Amino acid sequence: MPDVTTDNGRRLLLVQVDGDGASNKAEIPGTPLAIKVIQDYFLKKYNLPATVSIIEGEVSRSSSSDKLTETEKLARDIFKLNNIEIASHSYSHPSAWFQKNYIVARGDDFHLAIPEYEFDLKREIAGSVDYINKKLAPEKKQVRVFFWTGDGLANKEALTLTRTLGLENMNGGGATMSKDENTITRVPPLGYAIGNQLQVYAPIASDHIYTNGWQGPFYGFDRVIETMQLTDNPLRLKPMHIHYHFYSGSKIASINTLTSVYDWSIKQESRAIWISEYTQKVKEFQNMTISRSLDGTWNIRGLQTLRTLRLPASIGWPDFKRSEGVIGVRDVKQGRYVHLLPNRNGQVLLNTTSKFPSTTYLLHSNGEIKKWHKTEGVNLQIHAHTPVELSIASPSRNCYIKWKDGTLNAQHQHQGWRFIFPVANPGNVSLVCN
Repeated sequence: MPDVTTDNGRRLLLVQVDGDGASNKAEIPGTPLAIKVIQDYFLKKYNLPATVSIIEGEVSRSSSSDKLTETEKLARDIFKLNNIEIASHSYSHPSAWFQKNYIVARGDDFHLAIPEYEFDLKREIAGSVDYINKKLAPEKKQVRVFFWTGDGLANKEALTLTRTLGLENMNGGGATMSKDENTITRVPPLGYAIGNQLQVYAPIASDHIYTNGWQGPFYGFDRVIETMQLTDNPLRLKPMHIHYHFYSGSKIASINTLTSVYDWSIKQESRAIWISEYTQKVKEFQNMTISRSLDGTWNIRGLQTLRTLRLPASIGWPDFKRSEGVIGVRDVKQGRYVHLLPNRNGQVLLNTTSKFPSTTYLLHSNGEIKKWHKTEGVNLQIHAHTPVELSIASPSRNCYIKWKDGTLNAQHQHQGWRFIFPVANPGNVSLVCN
């Protein structure tokens, strides 16, 4: 089974900020804007890859003016951060995208009260993206994702427009599994398709849900930890997902809770990625193919960013000598996860064996493997959003890495060797095991 919850043996971690409430005043000394609190307390402090959006109609009430509002200046500063991916959360935050879901009332009941504005699909999507790209985004960095607003359900026309603009899209869905409702009926699918268009669902519900539509309790988002635990054990159903709005930076209770959620999440072994990287995996999940040859070889096609297969133990272990594009495996209680590196055609050939691997292979990592070439050792290229961590399984008595800054020694750990780089992009490195 292809798996979008895990990459290189680690559960994925996503951070998503929806634009609502950026201009709210925080109820803390100095009453800074909520967007400033989120910037300083979370986006800068934790330095995790995060996909951050704004609502144009909220941050800019004078878009025709060259003078930036305070919120626009802060948004511009956030978008300059290297760990931030830029997203749009629309122009006016419509409450619905399907005609049948439109409500009779207009103005504040349907979208932000913007004078003389009537809903226009292109203005909401293309217009807001153009505004961010031209006014807020730094040079050579553009909007990558569109986050749906309101009920979070996009129609085909809206999905087609995001695809035409080269944007990834996400929202809606959101798992709410809890100890009170410990059932997978509280776990939505990966998304839904309309014709040839796909909306990707958010893996885990946002702070809006856990705080009852931001009516309180404002510490309610702490229960997202419960959801992330239950969607990992006994089966890994979703990646970890810290999904919140700027208004969580406006209350002392919500700030303290968000801090607890971040602190818990960074203690988990994970691979942190941007939302656009996750949505690409989901799209490949819909279109990739698996077939089996008469000689028993599994032929997997249509892969680029989706690089994990989950095997039942009855199938056995990857046979690294007879497989192509298979670079590692990790056996944990949630399943046996096989790590892939497809060729240029997006293909992997997997053969299995009943024997436990006796060669050197990737156990797990927080980075993306760009190259894995075995000679006497392994020549590899890896990068991550945070300093690279790499664990190698090997029957050898000693393993070390040669790279541009010299020799990196390993920590021996269970069946493997653990390497911790001081940088996120060490470039080409050589693994030596003897």
